[in-house]
Amino acid sequence: MKLSQLPAAFDLATESKGHFPYMFNHPDNYGKVLSTLPPIEFYEPKYMGVKQWYEENRETEFNFDEEIVRYCKNDVQILSEALVKFIESTTIASYIMFVLKQEHIKTPIVAYAPENGWPGRKNSSFALKFLLWIEHQNPGMALKHKLRAGGEHVIECKRRTYAVDGYDPETGHVYEIHECMYHGCPKCYLNREQTSPHNKNQTMAELYDYTILKDDDIRDSGFTLHVHWECDIREELRKNAEMKHFFINCNYTHQLRPREAMYGGRTQQFKSFVVADEEYTIENYDYCSLYPFINIRGAKYPIGAPLRITDYFDEIVPGQPLPYHGLAFCDILPPKNCPIPVLPVRVDSKLIFPLCKKCSTSKRKTPCKHTKVTDRYLTGVWCTDEINLAISEGYQLLKYHEVWDWPEKSWFQGGFYEKFMSPLLKMKHESSGWPEEGMSEEKKQAHIKTIHDTDHVKMDPENVKKNPALRSLAKLFLNSTWGKFAQNPCETETKLLPTSHGLKIAQFFDEQGYEPKCFKDWGENHVLVSRRPFKESLQTACFTDIVYEALTTCGARIKLYEAMKRVGAENLIYC
Repeated sequence: MKLSQLPAAFDLATESKGHFPYMFNHPDNYGKVLSTLPPIEFYEPKYMGVKQWYEENRETEFNFDEEIVRYCKNDVQILSEALVKFIESTTIASYIMFVLKQEHIKTPIVAYAPENGWPGRKNSSFALKFLLWIEHQNPGMALKHKLRAGGEHVIECKRRTYAVDGYDPETGHVYEIHECMYHGCPKCYLNREQTSPHNKNQTMAELYDYTILKDDDIRDSGFTLHVHWECDIREELRKNAEMKHFFINCNYTHQLRPREAMYGGRTQQFKSFVVADEEYTIENYDYCSLYPFINIRGAKYPIGAPLRITDYFDEIVPGQPLPYHGLAFCDILPPKNCPIPVLPVRVDSKLIFPLCKKCSTSKRKTPCKHTKVTDRYLTGVWCTDEINLAISEGYQLLKYHEVWDWPEKSWFQGGFYEKFMSPLLKMKHESSGWPEEGMSEEKKQAHIKTIHDTDHVKMDPENVKKNPALRSLAKLFLNSTWGKFAQNPCETETKLLPTSHGLKIAQFFDEQGYEPKCFKDWGENHVLVSRRPFKESLQTACFTDIVYEALTTCGARIKLYEAMKRVGAENLIYC
């Protein structure tokens, strides 16, 4: 939205944004005072629509220094007031979610999907990587831990039983990896009375005391205990290049995290330069309302919680679809030659579709020469529908790590999405008007039938009138319907605080579960501070289910892939 539109849109008290001659803003004109406004061409009338205002005010005196200060202050005031109004208002996505909950989701359908998956006990990726490093340093050692069949080993001690991080069945040695935040490390958390971010009823001192009590109980029960604190491991990582390389390349050390299956839309360049001539044309095709189509009838969505499978998986049959329906955390080997790759991965926060893991991480620009499976296979979380498409294109499933499976009877199509979105889709089509001027009645009926066959909505010919504002509103609601389910709780929190509020600033950074991101002077009397929650401490946002949105974007990518196949890889320029 343009800055000039904000006062009316938010009903601001500040007067509407005025006009300023942008092209007149040059050092040669600083300090100038004119008896009239500068010539109209300095206002860029072609873009700004100022002709009527200019004719009414052209004889007004123009003081450059005063006008530019007034204009800039006015811009800042409008933007500030609009931001305050926006922050205090509900968002479209929040409003839609409210309507869905109140009017359309009447029965228990949407499940709670933990942001970090269902881990059982909270073994972090960091701790598991260190256990694997211990094994790497001791060839032949096979520790029992969360990633092995049966999960963590449980030991009987004098006080109680414990599920331990690692256990060596050959020697009976126990390995415990104490993450500083979860165990109240006195070196890292100096404020011992600070409450834990995971249990507000426990202080960091109490966490540490319990940890020491547990360690003593294990030793007193006859076990040899090896304790490693996170801060000590990180210090070793800083010094040991081999260990650091091992940690970076250790792919599977956590449970299935559903947000990792949320890849978003596909954009990809196939050719850098194309010339149209008498024989070849450049064509552009676009899907109309693709995400609403996927929500209403292009994808199926699960009801309730999945069956979580971590071992005893069904046998992998080469070339055959998966026997599961949902999400799969797995290793998969792309074919060496696939004109249109299927599976997405993220590298440095960028979405790519590689055929070789090592080439993608090293950003190799020359032809791939890797032949080892260990160099080429991909590890990730994908929807099973997309994995099945990949298998049909020559990908090979190598190994399951974890699967979220819903039985076929637990899936629905349309449902609350269709009830809410169909009237909006009807509104969008009607407010788009007829596709051609002066259409015959026969052509109009054919157009109505096409829309009905495609989107299952019945348009009223009397209501088909071009209305850009109504169409824009309907489109905004349609495209905002699915997004709230994918709300990301890992957001940076930023505040502007007076420097005199030293205690509040210290408390902002001292709260457990967050990492500091920014501390900057802001003028003479304020500081800009920001923090971001650690991934391990994330709490799922209220009434969200990232699985729904992973399936939505997956369905859209599959639909796009089908179109790309019809066009042919040799003809694709960009998608």
